[in-house]
Amino acid sequence: MLHFHPMVFLSTQPTHDPCSTSSGAGGTSITCGWPIDRLAPGGVVVRWENRGSPDASLATFPGLSTDVGGRRAKLSTQRPGSCGGLGADKAISVAIARPMASNWTAFEACLRGPHLAEHERQVRALLSSTRFLLP
Repeated sequence: MLHFHPMVFLSTQPTHDPCSTSSGAGGTSITCGWPIDRLAPGGVVVRWENRGSPDASLATFPGLSTDVGGRRAKLSTQRPGSCGGLGADKAISVAIARPMASNWTAFEACLRGPHLAEHERQVRALLSSTRFLLP
């Protein structure tokens, strides 16, 4: 079972609460998506989450090996990837190792043209400036 803890959402456009709560016989369930419904032209939305899943390993994630904030990571880009439902043209996904077994920090950026190359440059600059203070 995947567990996640959203940390921050960033966007170039107004956002809404990305999470909804429901209660049932099994307890309370919280489901989170994106804080926007559709990207505007030239729009960008970014999500940072801490995730955990039994036996998860950075080696199983797609992408090129890199370093984010002094931690091992895997970075991949897709067109439109998991961001297609938002009207994005490109997705940048990064799985970043955490000191706890079977846990990682997930970063995802959804980009919509025009100016995809500039948006991607800014996202990569954000990643290169990232620093982690706690696990």
